[in-house]
Amino acid sequence: VKTRVGRAPPGGQELGPFAAIGPHKQRKLRLLAREWLSEHGPATPWRSELRFDAVGVNHYRDAHNRRTHAAALAATVRRHAGTPVLVTEFGCTTFAGAESRGAEGDAVVDWRAAGGPRIRGRLQRDEAGQARYLGEMLDVFDRAGVAGAFVFEYSEPSYPRSDDGAVDLDLGSFGLVAVRRDCERYTDEPKEAFRAIAD
Repeated sequence: VKTRVGRAPPGGQELGPFAAIGPHKQRKLRLLAREWLSEHGPATPWRSELRFDAVGVNHYRDAHNRRTHAAALAATVRRHAGTPVLVTEFGCTTFAGAESRGAEGDAVVDWRAAGGPRIRGRLQRDEAGQARYLGEMLDVFDRAGVAGAFVFEYSEPSYPRSDDGAVDLDLGSFGLVAVRRDCERYTDEPKEAFRAIAD
């Protein structure tokens, strides 16, 4: 199950940075954080007095940052000169147009649909588009001087592939391989993106 800070869970209550713990401990942590911030200021990796072995960023290109993402990443690398910058997560889902959705490509799955999870709307599989996106991003990372990158992700068993497009959850999967469910057994089918990354 994926949970992202700031995304509303099924009940509609917004998640915060302390969502995994109870409300009493959340209040206590927020008070402690406020106290620390008032004394020390924000703890951010770009404050010059903070030193790390490496800096990690998740970096997705989407319709909103298409023109600026490469320059923003290059600026991050320059700002941390002398410290390796790693892209700790990047990827693309497997439907036509997914490159414009970036990190939200998996939102095409309706997990609350009657009868079980379904794909929202009619989508076309586009493995070539996923592979192209990953290749383009690796080129951007190389030009920016990034020290390394981690593709999100190898497989997503919760998003099985199906020949029925309405329930082909793999369309909303970031996986480099499609997962098919056969009773209790899973099989991986490499997508074009797997081959592109392997080359």
